[in-house]
Amino acid sequence: MAEQKAMATLGDEHQRLAKAACSLYDLQVDSDAVVDSMYASSCKFSDPLVLVSGTSHVKAQFRSLRMLFREIDFHVDGIGLLGEKLVIEATITYVPKFMPRACALRLKQFTTLTSTAGRILLHEDHWSIHGVLVAIAGFGWLYQSWRQLLGTASSVAVELVYCPRRKTS
Repeated sequence: MAEQKAMATLGDEHQRLAKAACSLYDLQVDSDAVVDSMYASSCKFSDPLVLVSGTSHVKAQFRSLRMLFREIDFHVDGIGLLGEKLVIEATITYVPKFMPRACALRLKQFTTLTSTAGRILLHEDHWSIHGVLVAIAGFGWLYQSWRQLLGTASSVAVELVYCPRRKTS
């Protein structure tokens, strides 16, 4: 319902581009056909781990989702325009192949799309490594504890090195 409401505020071309980009996270969709029909030949895809150029490489990135995950739940939280860029805010749950559902990764993702002549030129997925590490079952607690320990230790070290000694009367 939220996706339909957000889509209704966009023009036809932006709706078409948003639907195409979102469909790439559906494991039942022919992602190669979507890239062929909706992405420019000089398109680029980037996320925090990869940057690729050209349709063959972009296709490979979305094919890899079928290799790595048995299920992806892509929920659109909002869609809008930020200047010339189309922005899709989503919550995505990735269930790795050969792993129990308890090992699913739930991430907040922002996708920005830059288009030209009705085709996607740049598809950028923004998510954090922090979000991935926190989402890993069992490891999330350890990671959060390590961050707190490291934060406290670094603060104490800075206090010892940089804070002036207090004068005693």
